[in-house]
Amino acid sequence: MATWQVGQGSQASFRVTIKDGTGAPITTYTGAEPLTAKVWPGRGYPATFAPAATWADHAAGTVDVAISAVQSAAAAAGLYYVNAWVTDGTGQHLAYRGMLEVGGQPGAVVIPSTYTTYADLEDYCSWVGELQAQDADRSTAGFIRQRGRARSWLDEVIVSRYKVGQFAPQIGQPGWGPWSISGGQTDPPPSKWLRDQLALDTLMVFDATREIVSKRALYYVLQPQIGRQSDVPHQQLAHYFAVESEELVKSYRAEIDLTGDGWADVVVACGATNLR
Repeated sequence: MATWQVGQGSQASFRVTIKDGTGAPITTYTGAEPLTAKVWPGRGYPATFAPAATWADHAAGTVDVAISAVQSAAAAAGLYYVNAWVTDGTGQHLAYRGMLEVGGQPGAVVIPSTYTTYADLEDYCSWVGELQAQDADRSTAGFIRQRGRARSWLDEVIVSRYKVGQFAPQIGQPGWGPWSISGGQTDPPPSKWLRDQLALDTLMVFDATREIVSKRALYYVLQPQIGRQSDVPHQQLAHYFAVESEELVKSYRAEIDLTGDGWADVVVACGATNLR
């Protein structure tokens, strides 16, 4: 099947030829036969939109399928099926079957904040740029999405380790079922206040911070590079970087500067957790 391409918010027209079972054009149409076309994600999902289908030259069996800018703008970027039908005296017949790739266009999506740069990724995987070159149509410059996800991951670790007003003493060994002397006290819910503060870029970013989020971002970059077998070098590297980031964060102290004076006002030991 051929694959048509159109950018979101762009218009495009494609010409197809109706052929018989041998591949020869059907030239017996009068041009009065109704034409329809649909673009949809596949299977039994509803149509995403219906392009306009018109006769280009009925004597040559050619049809134009036109996609408007409004239609492409409303479709999410991705790969779709496209079919066209012709209806004659004997019923409706499939005239064309192919694929349509809707490409992304600059829009209003907010660029995620990060704690690391593309150059930081290259410090731990010098050839990572090759992956972007191989998939330039679907990747983002400097792997900004993956670096943004890495920041979100670290922020959630910090929020989950933040225990305010937690004074209940424990007995027992960490990791071996310690019991709280106070009985029924439970961990507080994640702190919305701290999450809001982190969103204001209050975390003091040091080399340790950059290493953690860089290795986590590389995990997000490499993990989707799945080959035909389950165990391929990219997945092995993805696992390595995931483990590295998780081990490094265990000894990480998040220093949060709420006033912007260069001194930490809140310190969260990310390796400490309540194991009750």
